Amino acid sequence: MIKWNICTRITMEIIHQYQSSIWLFIGLVLVTLELVMLPGTGLLFLGVGSVVTSVTLHYYTELGLVTQLSILGLSSTMCLLVLWHPIKRFVDRSTVNQNFNIVGSKVKIISRKNKNNKYGQVLWSGTVMNAEFVHDSDVCEIHDYVEVIDVRGNALICDKISRR
Repeated sequence: MIKWNICTRITMEIIHQYQSSIWLFIGLVLVTLELVMLPGTGLLFLGVGSVVTSVTLHYYTELGLVTQLSILGLSSTMCLLVLWHPIKRFVDRSTVNQNFNIVGSKVKIISRKNKNNKYGQVLWSGTVMNAEFVHDSDVCEIHDYVEVIDVRGNALICDKISRR
């Protein structure tokens, strides 16, 4: 029993001595996880909060665990409130084409557009979708296959399959 108490006391002294470094390590791990493996999970804000907690502990070494967790929570929340919209705008601009799995695929025409209807319909991956045809409807018949070249709103922009 005495050995266990000594080991616990030594471990707690080591943790207390290096608590600033531990918070810094946790922060860097969380930021790395957000950027590399788990984007969009909010770990970036917790990581920045951990780094702020580490810097605070570097200057004020005798802060208790409750105070440290409060600093983590407040700094993470402030980081979230300040950085959410700029990061969201940056991410939205960086996505080149969110329809990468639709554009370029071959779809089957199941109905052509008529005089009253702007769109025809195609079958893509088992789903009936509105389609706008680049060429006149007389070029492509029902049950022909066309290629999706773009997505505009909820309509697939289709063209006849190019012969390459």
